[in-house]
Amino acid sequence: FIITNGGLVHVLIHIDVTKCLNLKVVDGSFVCNKRKIHKVPATDAEALKSPLMGLFEKHRAQKFFIYVQDYKDNDPKSRKGLYVTKITTREVIAKNGLEDDTIDFVGHALGLYLDDGYLDQPALDFVKRMKVKKVGKVSRAICIISYPIPDTGDSHSAQVILPQK
Repeated sequence: FIITNGGLVHVLIHIDVTKCLNLKVVDGSFVCNKRKIHKVPATDAEALKSPLMGLFEKHRAQKFFIYVQDYKDNDPKSRKGLYVTKITTREVIAKNGLEDDTIDFVGHALGLYLDDGYLDQPALDFVKRMKVKKVGKVSRAICIISYPIPDTGDSHSAQVILPQK
């Protein structure tokens, strides 16, 4: 099971070992919240449909995702008064009023941070990690099971994030 696009994958492909391997894309990212598995919302549209959040939190998350998607380094209008090079991630999140559970899955499932230290760092890295482009992957544990995980749409492979403080 390889969760990377780094040097190892390039070496394996170059030496043609892929003829002996069965490589498959992970079907989706999910988060465990209150003992249920939910798809991680990655866009404003998915945030509105997500059962992870209540109605008001969905609108706050949608507003946050739109801000992140529209943010551009060279466009002062897209900053909406927030200078992410000067303020912390905690301040950006506070400006959008996100709840603790939402902060957990956004930081750990989308931003791929290992702990909550990112909250007190300049927000630029956080905003860049949140945009459509993948910048890294984290693997803490791999479980091989012979049945689909409930609530993942019978995905044959899935990434399940268990955010913990």
